[in-house]
Amino acid sequence: MGTNNQSLDPDRLGIPFKPDEEVPSFGVMQLDGFSVDDGVPIVSTTQADKDGGEGTIYINGIGDVAANKHGGCTMAQTPVKALYDTADGTPAAGDTWGLKKDSWKLGKDIDGFVVLGGIDSTAGTMYVVANGMAGRYDRIKCDLTVILTTATASAVCDGVVPISGANPTTGTADTLTVYNARTPKWDSDDEAECTAMYNYSSGHWEFDFSPCAT
Repeated sequence: MGTNNQSLDPDRLGIPFKPDEEVPSFGVMQLDGFSVDDGVPIVSTTQADKDGGEGTIYINGIGDVAANKHGGCTMAQTPVKALYDTADGTPAAGDTWGLKKDSWKLGKDIDGFVVLGGIDSTAGTMYVVANGMAGRYDRIKCDLTVILTTATASAVCDGVVPISGANPTTGTADTLTVYNARTPKWDSDDEAECTAMYNYSSGHWEFDFSPCAT
């Protein structure tokens, strides 16, 4: 396996980090400290000492990083590949997986990340995004024919077309119940084409902030 050890170039690294022991490609780590090396801010990382980790969680990029060497990592605010423990079974899109104690891998039913897809059971990797960010990547567009007058109102939206993400829709024949989740109303009563995001906290599709096109 190649290494992710690189010179301190923040434009190439993403988030520069330095682990306390060798971390594999796509390994998941928790924050263990902070330093400034040659004028570049560096986060120190380690394995979690409890399920779910504590504090800020990072994911290594491609390539092993040796102990006390420099690598590049991410906080998974956008979709990223991560290791998972194959002993916990096969992940599915929408599942919640989080950092396991004394491991570089994600474990099932631990808070932290939402599975988006791209599961490779041979390599033990999958694409995830930090919990709370997932709905930004599960997006659809559909036709709305009513006015939603309150933030809690919902309506059946037809002509559904997937845009991105892992939450499944099968094509334009689909209909979905979509919630307003906006105030004071969502004014769309003329076969307006709207876009929606999936909210993993509520389990609902919700219209996003983009204006509907009529």
